[in-house]
Amino acid sequence: MTMDNALDAPAAPPDPRASDSLARLAAGALLLTGAGWLARAVWEIRLYRAGEPDSGLPDQGDGVHRPLTSLENSYHLVSTAGSVLTPCCARRSS
Repeated sequence: MTMDNALDAPAAPPDPRASDSLARLAAGALLLTGAGWLARAVWEIRLYRAGEPDSGLPDQGDGVHRPLTSLENSYHLVSTAGSVLTPCCARRSS
């Protein structure tokens, strides 16, 4: 094969499986992030519907804090989990 014939030969197509796997990972990461935001939205609605407890805001002023209700505490867990997952999933999908 001469140099002239080497340029005329078609290049091998890229492996489509590699891009399919990356696309699936990106889609999964976006779905996971969306699920985290949806869970946070559900807790926001639950907190809104429950209203403020009779004991008032969590920060009572002068460094005094009341104990969180179980709904408020679970919101912080869901919110933190979603906040941790979002950058992890964003890094995987980019």
